[in-house]
Amino acid sequence: MPREKCPDCLRLKSLCLCDAITPFEPSVEVVFLQHPLEQNQVKGTAFLTHRCLKGSQFLVGEKFSSQQLSPYLTETKKTFLLYPPEDGVDAPEVLSAADMAVTECLESVRILVLDGTWRKTRKMLFLNPELASLPRVQINPTALSVYSIRKQKNANSFSTLEAVKQLLVELDPTFPFIKNLDQIMVALVAQQKQFQPN
Repeated sequence: MPREKCPDCLRLKSLCLCDAITPFEPSVEVVFLQHPLEQNQVKGTAFLTHRCLKGSQFLVGEKFSSQQLSPYLTETKKTFLLYPPEDGVDAPEVLSAADMAVTECLESVRILVLDGTWRKTRKMLFLNPELASLPRVQINPTALSVYSIRKQKNANSFSTLEAVKQLLVELDPTFPFIKNLDQIMVALVAQQKQFQPN
């Protein structure tokens, strides 16, 4: 018999983190695209971040249909992908988050965020050319990740929550909701460390 999940954070009720979630209105629209293998990852941060961002959307899939993606690729808003830039002649346009804050009307900006390991997200881009061709927004973190409960690709890797937080801070240096996202990370890390061997 499957164990009961919290209907709000979708974690097991014994691992519910809703008490750590304080929703707020972000400066841009955020859409999360999660790889299916991340859906039941107890150490994942994407859905918790989604629950914190009012108006954000959340899709799960590896290859998305045009019908699924079309609402987020419309000309009503300018859509960017939060993903590291690529080299090459046909590489998409890259805009730093700091420059975006100056050159774009943030109310008319939509940010798509891929959630998964590097290998999984690269496959998502390969299977979804519409996503791969989107202009990229690049963040410039000044501190290392505190996401110590899951193995990262390298020292410059960040959880989805940390990447989104960094984006919002760079878009608005006076960003008043850092604590809303920080408290989720603190609660998640503390919870998971209880299950790690000493």
